[in-house]
Amino acid sequence: MSKIHEILNKSNSNDLLDNEEPLNNDEKQRILNMTMSKITADKNKSFGKRKLIVAVLIATMMIGTVAMANEYIESNLDNSFLNFFGIDKNDISLDAAGEDINKTVSNNGLDLTVTQTLGDRHMLYILVDITTPKNIKIPKYPTFNEYDIYLDNRGSAGWGMEELEDYNPNDNKYRYLVSYNTESNLNDDRVTLDFKDFGYYSEKDNEFITLIKGNWKLSWDLKYKNLSKKFKVNHFVKENNYKSIITSIEVSPISISVNLLGDSYNNFVISSITMKDGTTYDTGLVSSAEKNNLFLGGSTSTSFFKSYHSINFSQIINVEDIKSITIGNEIIQIKN
Repeated sequence: MSKIHEILNKSNSNDLLDNEEPLNNDEKQRILNMTMSKITADKNKSFGKRKLIVAVLIATMMIGTVAMANEYIESNLDNSFLNFFGIDKNDISLDAAGEDINKTVSNNGLDLTVTQTLGDRHMLYILVDITTPKNIKIPKYPTFNEYDIYLDNRGSAGWGMEELEDYNPNDNKYRYLVSYNTESNLNDDRVTLDFKDFGYYSEKDNEFITLIKGNWKLSWDLKYKNLSKKFKVNHFVKENNYKSIITSIEVSPISISVNLLGDSYNNFVISSITMKDGTTYDTGLVSSAEKNNLFLGGSTSTSFFKSYHSINFSQIINVEDIKSITIGNEIIQIKN
């Protein structure tokens, strides 16, 4: 018995791959029990030393197979998304929310390619690659003079576009992250990107300088899986004679949104999120250097007696870890 334990423990400590997690005691005991159960399956049969060694070797190989499988399972998300949200390459929990698009439109020598998206019910991130003609010198911070993003089922929305870090500034390729937030349901809708005139903004001339004139337009269906979790609240909130009802809250690993019915008031927004471990993230922290900054920005829309407020996360969160959400002066307990 002691010999088998020695082999299991040796395999679990000295032969690990880089970044490989060792087996815990329960896993080692389970494999050991399986091996010994096989050895003693028939007490009337003799079990030679050679068969014992073979059985132990099989158990050892099982350990290595499990460890190697964990090592080589990697996320299908683009590295830009992994870096942007600080996602580990072996974390596949968000893969279903991603979708490979790989559609290209070309005009006047400029190629625009939508490579991949990441989204939930109300938030969508789009990776856009731009390849320009090699004979045109492009200054720093190039962009489009006009750009628009919209759904077939139009609704109130906000969007932005930022250039991601260029690891090869000497080539003619650029990568952008387009963010889009809407109170509408993005799932199974069709989205369109529409860009016009590529160039840069000249501070000297105080105007946009067009380098490549043209229009680049792409449309595609959104087929990713929505990982949002919706909580029905119906909680009354009152402040400075303003009254409203928090009807629902939706949270995904990348964003949070709240719907209200009643008076529109600037303070009826998400002010903080508290996790089950006691950590509180305050939406008032606007600097990325702040220790507990979780939020990138958001949007608010109102119509008649309805209000919608959303915030995007700067890192992935586990919805199950949320304890409460503060909206205005009310703390809403989340029942996961």
